[in-house]
Amino acid sequence: MSKNRPPKSKLERSYLAMQLCISFICAGQAFASYNALFLKTKGLSLLDLGVIGAVSTFSMVLLRVPSGWLPDRVGTLKPFLSSALGMMSILYVFYPVISGFEPYLFMNLLISVANLFIMGPTYQALLMETIGTVEAGNKIGRYRIWGSVSWILLQPVAGILASRLSLDVLFPVSGAFYAMAATATYFVYEPSRKGRRDAVKIVGELRLIRKYVVQRNLIVLLVTQAIAGVVGLRVGFLYIGFLDIYLREIGASLDLIGLIKGLVVIPEIPSLLFFPRLSDKIGRWPVMALGLFVGSAVLLTFGITSNIWVLFAAQLASKFIFGMSMVATIYISELAPANYRASVFAIVEVVTDLSRTPGEYISGYIGENYGLSMMYLFQGTFALVPATFFTAANALTTRRPR
Repeated sequence: MSKNRPPKSKLERSYLAMQLCISFICAGQAFASYNALFLKTKGLSLLDLGVIGAVSTFSMVLLRVPSGWLPDRVGTLKPFLSSALGMMSILYVFYPVISGFEPYLFMNLLISVANLFIMGPTYQALLMETIGTVEAGNKIGRYRIWGSVSWILLQPVAGILASRLSLDVLFPVSGAFYAMAATATYFVYEPSRKGRRDAVKIVGELRLIRKYVVQRNLIVLLVTQAIAGVVGLRVGFLYIGFLDIYLREIGASLDLIGLIKGLVVIPEIPSLLFFPRLSDKIGRWPVMALGLFVGSAVLLTFGITSNIWVLFAAQLASKFIFGMSMVATIYISELAPANYRASVFAIVEVVTDLSRTPGEYISGYIGENYGLSMMYLFQGTFALVPATFFTAANALTTRRPR
């Protein structure tokens, strides 16, 4: 965190602006979350969706580290975030107009690039710049609740609109929310860092970044993410691929899908209030380890049963661990100085992207040839490996005499 802290009034305004920004971003995500189902209705196969996911993720692998290093090097974060939000707004306005596998592959590549700055290292670094180090768990939980409430309220609305009109109308609405998020960033205060960074040589910067990344705690986290990313699992976050398609296959209507996707986010609110605060008291890694095990159990449940209400309960459990993703954000930020925070965030995320690239294709292949239940069963079993490794590595180190 910067030693010369800005006035309290500016920090409070900036904190409120970040809350508004995440609420608009999550609103945009709520309407765009029907992307897989939308593409399926356009004639794309599950394997096509797997390829799109893999190629999009691979593009993020190539650009993730530059997307974190560049804002650090320039000495400012906010312009990159604002520009990416504006780009996303334009992309979603034109999203329903195109058709065919290749155009949607290209469009999803552009969306992935924009997302690098919207929810990637740049955004996380700017958020931690605003939150600071005092009661970080409490503050980051209260901030992220705004996004959860936005999703809960608007996800059912998206389902109703899709059912009454069509899936096509969801994407321009999503674009409008991203435009509002871009506007909200105008009120975010960011102290200038150019004076401190211009004199630093690029080679020296890379050596310093390497120094921070080779810390034992970060190495353990990087290895964990490298394994967990194969099945879309990261600390505190679980990506359940092809969920909309799976719910449609077992008989859910668009209205019900929207309702389910909205209601399952409700546990995020107590999660965000509880887990970050808990990590302030007992430490970050035990909370993060629990999230990995719960994520594995949720995936296994999807593989074992097709009962929609059991799956609904499993989704509730997956969202109850969401607060742990905020714990991971604090955990990483505490291991890196503010000047290189975006770069370190980027390195952690690129490791996950590298493993998720083949994972997207493998999941699509299994889902297409053996069914979605078998795909989830494979993912849940595989997810036990990183959960066990992360827990054992940190537990052994904790018990080791100093």
